Amino acid sequence: QAGAWFRAAKVDAFASTHTCLPFAQRFEIAQGRQGVVFNNGAAGMPNFAGTSYGLITRISDSPDPPSDSLYGCNLRGARFDSVPLRFDSAKFTPRFLARWPPGSAAHASYFTRICAG
Repeated sequence: QAGAWFRAAKVDAFASTHTCLPFAQRFEIAQGRQGVVFNNGAAGMPNFAGTSYGLITRISDSPDPPSDSLYGCNLRGARFDSVPLRFDSAKFTPRFLARWPPGSAAHASYFTRICAG
């Protein structure tokens, strides 16, 4: 169904942000025409187990992936990459806890992910 949406909107790419989980997919819109969806997940929280960085989506007119690209693709003259956004977890954690202590909804939803990816 995404192909139909892309054709109706007359777009080849859709980039969005902050859905909490990263997503990237290249697919066929129509015969011989590719499309791509990129979402960074969350810039301010780890997105993968065992990591301590967020993600941002980099869209560029350079065909070369940046050295820190985790995954990406080229499409019709544009380059899409997921790159890490590193932050100081030791400084961030106390600030998070000051605003969202144990028992709060945000703590329940995010603290384990912040600490363990």
